[in-house]
Amino acid sequence: MKPRLPRDVELSLPADVVWYIYKFVGHLEKPINKAPSPQLERDLRKIQNLHLKGVKGMYMRDLEDFLLD
Repeated sequence: MKPRLPRDVELSLPADVVWYIYKFVGHLEKPINKAPSPQLERDLRKIQNLHLKGVKGMYMRDLEDFLLD
């Protein structure tokens, strides 16, 4: 969905100018507020609780986005 100009501004400008303005207006980003599925959460907890031999403690260092509380 694209943002719109105020109605009075849109009506005061010629149609070709309004079209030209909308040509450069991008779409609004959709908010991503989905909770992870139960299966994904279960799998992440399983991975977090693994005790792997020979693996350093830093192996999940840059994966903070995927860690559960």
